[in-house]
Amino acid sequence: MKFKKTLTAVVAALGLLSGAASAATFDLAFIMDRSGSVGSTNFNNAMDSLANALESSLVDPAVLDTYNVTIVTFASTATTEVTYTVTPGTTLATLQANLTDDIRNASYTGGRTCYECALAELGASTGDGGGIINMMTDGDPNAVIGDSNTTIATAQAAAIAERNALQGDGWDSLSFEAIGLDAAGEGRLVDLAFDTAGTGGQPVLMDPNLITDPLNSSFVLRVSGFGQAYDSAISAKVQRIVRPDPDPVPLPAGLPLILAGLGALGGLRVLGRKKA
Repeated sequence: MKFKKTLTAVVAALGLLSGAASAATFDLAFIMDRSGSVGSTNFNNAMDSLANALESSLVDPAVLDTYNVTIVTFASTATTEVTYTVTPGTTLATLQANLTDDIRNASYTGGRTCYECALAELGASTGDGGGIINMMTDGDPNAVIGDSNTTIATAQAAAIAERNALQGDGWDSLSFEAIGLDAAGEGRLVDLAFDTAGTGGQPVLMDPNLITDPLNSSFVLRVSGFGQAYDSAISAKVQRIVRPDPDPVPLPAGLPLILAGLGALGGLRVLGRKKA
């Protein structure tokens, strides 16, 4: 029995029984388009979808990490609707009272589409686990800070400059849900997404089931519309943030030698018993 306990303790110390990494703190920002093209009904439905996704993923006994969640809405200007830190063991009632009820109660305004305003609303990311930005939009950028009616090219350039500033402020990933955008609009989001893969352009995904690890793989997710399509998209995104595809746990280089030694000790112990 003592030998079995010793073996279990050694293996557990090597991190092979659970395969789990140490708990970490992540910064999560969700940027939601409330411009005129979205409309109040679609905006309210999208905010419901986001709230539902957070509730279903963050209220889970298996969640061991801490999440600093920021919700930003934008049109011609941007507003931080709510910030809240979700700790392990947070109950549904607590999450609703401090985060998701406020998400559902956010006001629709309409207006132009200022990507720059939305990105500029965020501060620095300081989470030791990483910082992930997710943005939903159905329109091309056509406004900048201080000018609610400008060209798409000017607005895109301003958004790219703000994207660069966010990378300098510690954020690791910026991905999008492109709702009903044409190829040119999707292409602008591809250019705006963080180049996490170092390839010069991020993929356009056609299916939310293709999302793997939003922290290390930025992307543009094509979404056909609001309602069920957006429900599936944001649910898959949040689930993958909280539970990304696990990487295989590498075996420590000295493990075979350690286990061989333990096996030899076990053999000696059995031999000693027989002699006794």
